[in-house]
Amino acid sequence: MIEPLRSRGVETLSAVRDSVLHSYSQILFSRSLPVGGGLLLATLIAPRIGLSGLSAVLLAALIALALGFTEESIRAGLFGYNALLVGLGAAVLLPPEPISIGLTVVSVIAVVIVSGAFQSALGSVFGLPSLTLPFLLVFYLLLGGAPLLGQELVYTIDGGLIADEALPPLMRGYLSSLGAIFFLPRIDVGLVVLAALLVYSRIGFLLSLLGYAVAVLATGLIQVQTGLLPLVIGYNFILVSIALGGVWFVPGPASFVLAAVGTLVSGLVSLGLIALLAPSGIPLLILPFNATVLLVLHAMRQRMQDQAPRSVDFVPGSPEQNLRYFRARLARFGTRYWIRFRAPFMGTWVCTQGVDGEISHRDAWRHAFDFEVADEPEGRTFRGEGLELDDYLCFGLPVLATADGQVARICDGVPDNPVGELNLRQNWGNYVILRHAVGLHSMVAHLSPGTLTVREGDFV
Repeated sequence: MIEPLRSRGVETLSAVRDSVLHSYSQILFSRSLPVGGGLLLATLIAPRIGLSGLSAVLLAALIALALGFTEESIRAGLFGYNALLVGLGAAVLLPPEPISIGLTVVSVIAVVIVSGAFQSALGSVFGLPSLTLPFLLVFYLLLGGAPLLGQELVYTIDGGLIADEALPPLMRGYLSSLGAIFFLPRIDVGLVVLAALLVYSRIGFLLSLLGYAVAVLATGLIQVQTGLLPLVIGYNFILVSIALGGVWFVPGPASFVLAAVGTLVSGLVSLGLIALLAPSGIPLLILPFNATVLLVLHAMRQRMQDQAPRSVDFVPGSPEQNLRYFRARLARFGTRYWIRFRAPFMGTWVCTQGVDGEISHRDAWRHAFDFEVADEPEGRTFRGEGLELDDYLCFGLPVLATADGQVARICDGVPDNPVGELNLRQNWGNYVILRHAVGLHSMVAHLSPGTLTVREGDFV
């Protein structure tokens, strides 16, 4: 009796630990518990603000559990990292009063619901991550609603344990930008965040330097050297550079170029948003990062071929893990993709025409296979004289997807050709095209009209 209870208690504590630490590590695109622990310590350097963030993460986990979201997603911190930012931001901008605390609790509940909706909508429709869009939506509502409840927005942050004058301006700005990711633009916080970043990825560290270098140039060109804006631009550029250079694309020279281009695009987005938001007093926050990364990811997934930089078409890890996995797959299977294709049918069929087939697989249509069912022992593909469609053994049998993917295009309603006749205008007949990865598609064709069971956009 006691042993099962003890085991259940250990498992519960383990789940809480994972959920909390993963919520912190997700901010740097990591799934590492030590990285999450380091970032938790970084926020606790400012105890009141850090405890607000930690409380928000715990509350978000409880709400997500109560709403019935999967234990795996809760444990991975997918509902906690947006709540963390809400808790930290609210503690920085709102006074520690009962109304502010209540407003923060409601905002955490809201961000859990919005996170679930965004993860489903962006993931299923566009195949994109939700990033910190839930935080932005809820936090902007919080900023708008707080003054109506008599809560004055006042930015309060201590100077930190390390004096600004102790470091050169560029290093001071870089570390403060890292700290500002957690609403704590302090050198001491930035040093701990930097340590966590180095534990996570040395490639990520190099990409953060690249992003910050572009930020320094951008703020110099627009002559913004004071206030919080350089730090906001700094951490947006840093996160854009890491995301595009090593998280969603395999690290390499091409991904570094894309990271630099992405930060420049983020600069343009920042300039435009500053002009739009400043008259209303709405802060920029992490909006440029979200807009830029989602824009670039969606655009790059429209490429005809997944050339340099290569997309990460597996579960993203650290930049080093992504590079190592891609190289290992290339060495083992000789392919850029992890997809394993299978025949699109059940049972035993015969390939009656392959690649470069003499009958019709020529030129642009050379990469195709024709399959039919043959009987034994004669090897005939039809019954009787073979004058009717029903005479053919493969006619009306199920056709399957060759691999998991999303339905990109379908054609239905083309009548079956009578035996011996050709439809040269619609020579593929009815077909389904699946998108398996960037630049990787498959098609099954010559299907009977009215038998397609999928629609464009479906996942199979």
